[in-house]
Amino acid sequence: MPRLIERPIIEHDAFRGCGSLKNVTIPNSIKIIKEYAFEGCVGLTKITIPESVTHIGWHAFEGCKSLADITLTENIVIIGNEAFKECTSLTDITIPKNVGEIGEDAFSGCSSLKSVIIQEGVERIGNLAFSDCTNLSKVVIPESVTEIGYFAFSGCDNLTDITLPDHFSEHDLNRPSPQWSTVSSYRLNKASEVFRELGLGQKKSLFDKFKGLF
Repeated sequence: MPRLIERPIIEHDAFRGCGSLKNVTIPNSIKIIKEYAFEGCVGLTKITIPESVTHIGWHAFEGCKSLADITLTENIVIIGNEAFKECTSLTDITIPKNVGEIGEDAFSGCSSLKSVIIQEGVERIGNLAFSDCTNLSKVVIPESVTEIGYFAFSGCDNLTDITLPDHFSEHDLNRPSPQWSTVSSYRLNKASEVFRELGLGQKKSLFDKFKGLF
């Protein structure tokens, strides 16, 4: 009788649209959660991700509207595009240090999200990564981050306090090259666009930091 070999993967679409699913415990043998694995599981309230998991695929938990709490371990290196998009009950998230890039739209539309901790080691925040997180009020971006994507915090109406790395200089904000190493994806021609899209129109201290660029 042939031996079955367990693959360390939750395949794409595996539990997609299982609206009555409420609680999931992933075994410690799993390394990859693939695309759309739990997308649209609107009743899912809790999921335990073990330390074995390194990759969370595109749209993996998109639209899990009841998911209020999730812990990402330090072994995770990839958070795919739209991985947690429109998880509208999620209130806080810590991005582990080994995640090189927060994928595009990864947490967009997480309207209950209030706290985001990005650990030192993360290098890039993708386009629209936290867009329309309407309750987000404070973000600290560590020195390891070298690039913030287009409209990464667009529509964050309550975001009034953001700390940028020191190396995000006036020169970088003004520089026309599309190969910027800091705020490169914005490709801005005037710094006012940064603050408008970040929802920081009233943050006087940041305007003072970049005065003369408007």
